Amino acid sequence: MRRAAVLALLLAAAPTFADDSPRDLELVLRTRLEEAARARAWDDVVTSFQQLRAQGLVRAEPRLLVRYAEAQLARGDAAAAEAALLEVLGRRPDHVAALPLLARLRAREGRAAQAADLLLAAARAGRLVLRDLAAEPDASPLRPLLRRPDFVLGVLTAARGEELTAGVAHDPFQPPLAARDDDERPAPDEAGPDLAALRAELDALFARLLERARSDDLPAVERLLVDLDELLRRLAPSIAEEELRAAQARLGEAGEVLAAARLRVLLRQGNAHLRAARGAVDDGRWADALAEVDRLEAVARRLDEVERHDARHAARELVQRARALADRARTGQAIAALRLEVTGIVLPPPGAPRTAIVNDRVHAEGDRVADPRTGEPLDDLVVVAVSRSAVRFSYRGVEFVRPLR
Repeated sequence: MRRAAVLALLLAAAPTFADDSPRDLELVLRTRLEEAARARAWDDVVTSFQQLRAQGLVRAEPRLLVRYAEAQLARGDAAAAEAALLEVLGRRPDHVAALPLLARLRAREGRAAQAADLLLAAARAGRLVLRDLAAEPDASPLRPLLRRPDFVLGVLTAARGEELTAGVAHDPFQPPLAARDDDERPAPDEAGPDLAALRAELDALFARLLERARSDDLPAVERLLVDLDELLRRLAPSIAEEELRAAQARLGEAGEVLAAARLRVLLRQGNAHLRAARGAVDDGRWADALAEVDRLEAVARRLDEVERHDARHAARELVQRARALADRARTGQAIAALRLEVTGIVLPPPGAPRTAIVNDRVHAEGDRVADPRTGEPLDDLVVVAVSRSAVRFSYRGVEFVRPLR
């Protein structure tokens, strides 16, 4: 009763702590920090943490450091977040909350390989990594890892009996990035799992996974992989090594089917963007063509991540075609922006050179066109032919016509 009254008084008071006992002060600041974290009030989390540290009340406690790092990451202070996470991992290299946060930071820095390694370490420590990734927004730099069969299989095969025990298993009802410290995890269920039911569920999941992969339903495949990850973690501690290896072999087969499905989907997307880019170039819609080329290159990057030789070959082919179309579109844009005014044409007797007045200067066939501002010949712009009513030019290998005004 006395503690509750003291806590209520301290929470209502202004933050002047000189007369409070260290224990009551610590309780107040910890309560503020946890409530702020639940409310995602990141500035308040940082303030409470800094007050705890200033009062010398922060023990070597990973939970508080992770809360502080999450807040700093949300506020955009990558350096402070990294320092806190490295401090946690220096003491607990397998901390299931710190590893994914550091992976998110590395992904934002463009260090995708390190982010993947950190998430694989989190999976080995008991983190449900695939479920966390499925909860990430589409724009997250971590989300593309779900499209890499090698990474997905690495996460799934991390659920090995000798690497996972019920005592470190992640609570499947916890939200992503809300893992608890070891002393808060529930005791193992001594009754043990129903292995027959789990095996039947595993068979059904594999069957649905292969069916959806063959139908090229990649969103459904990703959801099923998350379910498969959770099921294998429940099953792995209770089955023999031989059975676990058989399950992992089936995962390898599923990975091949998934890679083939992803290849088909990405090729369809790439060809659609290729056709759209060509149509835009043919119609002279240069900006639309360049936008389609950007989409085409994004598909090529995703193809390059598929663990198949033919996928990488297709990615190279798409990149080559994308660059050729981009060159044509940029050349078309440049031609459209050229100032070329044909105000006179001279057609002399046969055998004499034909000339035209372009930008108020006389140019013969084969001449480079002069820049109207400087009078110097422009690179790559040549008079190809002069006719009675128009002049044909060539710019960077592309021919076009300007009529007589």
